[in-house]
Amino acid sequence: MAIFGNLEDVKKQVSKEAFQVAFEYLENITSDFLDIKNGECIKEMLNEDIYVLKQAYYTKNRKDCFF
Repeated sequence: MAIFGNLEDVKKQVSKEAFQVAFEYLENITSDFLDIKNGECIKEMLNEDIYVLKQAYYTKNRKDCFF
């Protein structure tokens, strides 16, 4: 599952209890994301049931994303 948006907006849309581990991770995120190379994907376990996929890739131009 992927959730997109501003962290504060996402918190308003979902149960804080269900996503507590993820929110704590996002609130304490560090610059390690800046060290990921284009095309790289790193799996990081937050606990035995929850993991994060850190990925780096170039996106399309916004105008090319719509039909």
